[in-house]
Amino acid sequence: MTLPRNYTKAIKSAVRELITEAGGQARACKATDGRIQNHATMSRYGSPHEDQQMPVDVVALLEADVGAPVVTAQLADLQGYVLVAKPAATAREVTVADMCGLVREAGDLFSDLANALADGTITAQESRDLGLRRTGLRVMEDLAQILAGLEALEAE
Repeated sequence: MTLPRNYTKAIKSAVRELITEAGGQARACKATDGRIQNHATMSRYGSPHEDQQMPVDVVALLEADVGAPVVTAQLADLQGYVLVAKPAATAREVTVADMCGLVREAGDLFSDLANALADGTITAQESRDLGLRRTGLRVMEDLAQILAGLEALEAE
């Protein structure tokens, strides 16, 4: 896979959004636990005219501070991935109800996709009207919940 030509612009834009969500440059500097002390440095990280990129540890600190993976989600998207939150899990058995819920959600999604594809194509309007992305994300989140429960169970 190759990155799009404007990948740097997309990353810089996500960094600017992260700095804004952190409360601006001064507040973002404070959230880095002293790692970045100079507002000008923080400014360069978000500037599309500067080559300097925000270090990954600073990204991690700021994303933890704002509670959202702003830059990480952009990086995942540039690589062709969708980022799904890993739910907090407690060790528990996966139940038949868990599996039925997942299968029902996936079945609804596939049914809606098949209906939308009846004419050979899915339009943007059909996708919005049927909530295809929303349903797809819900299926992924349900699966992530089951996987997190299994992971916690295996870690015991």
